Amino acid sequence: MVKSRYKTISLLILSLLIIPVLVLNSGEIFYKLNLSRQKQISIETIDTKGVLLKDIEKQVFIVRNKSELQSFITVLNQHNAVSEPPNDLIKRLSKINFSRSTLVGVFAGRKPSGGYHLNPIQLRETDNKVTVNVQEISPGKKCMLLFSISYPFSLFQISTTGVEIEVVTQEIMKDCG
Repeated sequence: MVKSRYKTISLLILSLLIIPVLVLNSGEIFYKLNLSRQKQISIETIDTKGVLLKDIEKQVFIVRNKSELQSFITVLNQHNAVSEPPNDLIKRLSKINFSRSTLVGVFAGRKPSGGYHLNPIQLRETDNKVTVNVQEISPGKKCMLLFSISYPFSLFQISTTGVEIEVVTQEIMKDCG
């Protein structure tokens, strides 16, 4: 009698766990719950060491195809601070597969010294937009700096989503003390 009661209770608990999963699995609710798992968005920073720019204003570039990439490379070459174009960077950018990735370029504009940089930190996706949060890090008062005008920028690629991409910058001051 006791074993029979435990079997009945076990089957009841098991059915209470399985039935909601089956109902959710067959309907739109399950799809909405798992939407974030189906649309994984990745972010990959592109190394820009050795690339020095000049006279480029604060702006954001979203590059979705090879034609837009050529226009973007023209902008990079126009603002290149050294006489040679940044060939290594151009080679890396030319390898981007635009059917899977979108290039995002964030430029901080003119800064009074070195010590500034941009760091993409978070991606958030809604049904109609991807928001990329970027930290604009500036040096604190006790930081040792290169006293030369700089034009910090960050290039990164994210998974192609087909929706609007918005870049939001947050200013952060680095404490070097």
